[in-house]
Amino acid sequence: MLMHSFLTRKDGHPLVFKRQFQISTWILCGIATLFLASRFAIRMHAKGRLMINDYFLVLALPTLYIGVGLLQSTVHVLYPLMDQRMSGAPYGKLVTSGTSRRFTAAIEMLWISIFSVKFCFLAQFKFHKPPYAYVSVHLTRYYWTVISLCTIGSLYAIIQPIVLCSGAGKTNHTP
Repeated sequence: MLMHSFLTRKDGHPLVFKRQFQISTWILCGIATLFLASRFAIRMHAKGRLMINDYFLVLALPTLYIGVGLLQSTVHVLYPLMDQRMSGAPYGKLVTSGTSRRFTAAIEMLWISIFSVKFCFLAQFKFHKPPYAYVSVHLTRYYWTVISLCTIGSLYAIIQPIVLCSGAGKTNHTP
């Protein structure tokens, strides 16, 4: 019996084929690199130096490439695993501990990249004295609340897999 999900069309084929996924992720990484390079070029031309928020993006780009590279190294396992899940067959020995670790590391790197971009936007308002601090105390409290929630979220995203998968081959969750 074929189970339908949001990952497959009604005829049972995946919405995004493996090759399309691989090509599109690298194209999007290339576009991200071009945007970052153009941002740095404009910043250097206009101000002559990079700002503090630009350094968060310097962290984001390598972690994006590392995360996508690790994700690409697990794609050959994820697609057959999805086929098994859709057909209702039990999981085979496709997921090895190395693949599981690479996939977890890929997700971690992608989360670090996402939170680096978030902190880039938040750092534009200068951590020490935001420009709207003179407008309203409520805006300042809201700003620091957002920074606190993003910090807590990033720490949770980084620590959670370490706690759940603390040893080699040992996980405290099921797929």
